[in-house]
Amino acid sequence: METKIITIDNVKTDASAIKAAAGILDGGGLVAFPTETVYGIGCMVSSEAIERLDAVKNRPQEKRYTLHIGDESQLAEYVPVVGLRAKKLISKVWPGPLTVVFQLNGEDLKKQREKLGDDCFEILYRDGSIGVRCPDDPVAGALLSETKSAIVAPSANLAGEAPATRWSEVEAVFSGKIDAILVNNSGKKDGNFA
Repeated sequence: METKIITIDNVKTDASAIKAAAGILDGGGLVAFPTETVYGIGCMVSSEAIERLDAVKNRPQEKRYTLHIGDESQLAEYVPVVGLRAKKLISKVWPGPLTVVFQLNGEDLKKQREKLGDDCFEILYRDGSIGVRCPDDPVAGALLSETKSAIVAPSANLAGEAPATRWSEVEAVFSGKIDAILVNNSGKKDGNFA
């Protein structure tokens, strides 16, 4: 497999490239993209895509995944009731590098299972909770807002290794193993964080 390098200079003018990357994710592919801290490898929430991601990262299957959303408005799709304290926290930290864990009651969990289906539900909700992150990177936000599927995105590294902060680090480890790498050239030197 050839890993595509997709450079984004401007989210608005490169919207078709972001849409193409979202299509790869919605088709079950793996796409690395920048967040405000590190690169993540995104995949849709399905057993097949998760199995592929686990194999590529050499990641333990029992490890939980965090849902990634493009903006706060997508939260209601996965967390029906957000308490006042959580709303205040979200307003201060999102978008940003914080995963917020939401505890759902039994009735809401039942509704989410019916709404999302067993496969998606089993991957996202464990022990009555779901972890959600809203990255503060314009490329990540645009990509996650464009997808039609729920997306998880653990850090772009092999299990036990340091997360990649440069797209070239992602390419060095995952070239030929993932479908695409999105590079944010708007405001970052050579699409990197350093």
